[in-house]
Amino acid sequence: EPVALDPFYAVQLDDERVVLPGAREAHLDAFAKLSPRDAPGIAELFSIYDQSYREILAVPISLGLRDLLGMPIKTPLLFAKRKATLARLLDAHIRDPRVRRVHTALWPYIGLPPSRMGFIPFGAMMASYVGEGAYYCRGGFQALADALANGVTRHGGEVILGTKVAKIGVRDRSVTGVMLESGQHVEASFVISAGDARETFKQLIDAEAVPKRYRRRLERQTPSMSACLLHLGTDLDVASMLAAQITMVTPYSSEQSYARSAPGSVGAVSVTAPTLTDPARAPEGEHTVVVSAAVPIECGERPAWDVRKVTGEMLAMAEKALPGLSSRITFVPGGGPAKEPRLRYLGPIYGWALPPNKAAAYRLPHESPIHGLWLCGHWTQPAGGIWGVVASAIQTARLLLDCNKHAGLLPLAL
Repeated sequence: EPVALDPFYAVQLDDERVVLPGAREAHLDAFAKLSPRDAPGIAELFSIYDQSYREILAVPISLGLRDLLGMPIKTPLLFAKRKATLARLLDAHIRDPRVRRVHTALWPYIGLPPSRMGFIPFGAMMASYVGEGAYYCRGGFQALADALANGVTRHGGEVILGTKVAKIGVRDRSVTGVMLESGQHVEASFVISAGDARETFKQLIDAEAVPKRYRRRLERQTPSMSACLLHLGTDLDVASMLAAQITMVTPYSSEQSYARSAPGSVGAVSVTAPTLTDPARAPEGEHTVVVSAAVPIECGERPAWDVRKVTGEMLAMAEKALPGLSSRITFVPGGGPAKEPRLRYLGPIYGWALPPNKAAAYRLPHESPIHGLWLCGHWTQPAGGIWGVVASAIQTARLLLDCNKHAGLLPLAL
């Protein structure tokens, strides 16, 4: 069950907290109160975001030559700003550093600072969140995964858990099926890989089956940042301390935060309290809290990486939003009550990084050079993140079924 988040998020600036409602006008009013002189600029910026989002939804999922030639007329904003960074638009519309800091506090959701991220992914994200609303899945995202799995089984499919794919069979540049680690072989004319594209072509498929030109393309790609997470239980009165389910704690500008994160330190954290929306996810009188920070991909594999240091920095930063959190931890997953927090490290959370020249059509296409092998997920078009992954799955399904492939993403029905 999706539950609307409103306020959408809050930003902790030193000793000041700015709350951002989800509704469009209320969202803009919050910025107007923060800096009246920047109110017209931020409103115009969101108008640009809205237009870019509408144009994105109208782009055919299969681009032919006629579509490409018609882009300057049908999608003029996307065409004109396809190589623009977010920083370029911010420079033209926002003067107050605090407004810029608050507005870009969600930079970890893209994984690059404004000077390096493409304007289009950020604009689409903000237009979607503020225009259509941000939602939480009651029961957590596992509930969404369960719903998708139930859909597969209801339509005659089978979901196999507890075993990985060990090999994707290829003969004469066409897939033959997959071999599971359990030893089971599943014959198939079509295989869709939603996993790490690097692993798909370097570990699951014999090297000689992958064209050299495609291998070189993979090697030129740059993975996105990763994330470190702390999952905690606490008996703090979180409801009285947080104004929104998501609070971005950002003591520095977005550029400074990224610079601190790059060598493996902590530049900003997100403090999320799911139990503000979904109380059943913790015992009565307690809350679940997730503290996350963006870090480089290589950190989790770096022997010298100081896990204890990063954990301490994350907790210290989280306490700017939840004072006393470190001493009021009641539970950590896998450690029982009142144990030391355990840092969980993820791989590239958005697949490839999202600079202007690596978003949307610049990402890997869904159809691979191996006949019958298709790709979807955040390593492929159109982008990373939850919205991007869902859109990617819809695009892949339409292309594979040869259904509505010259239409835009919406409506979702096949």
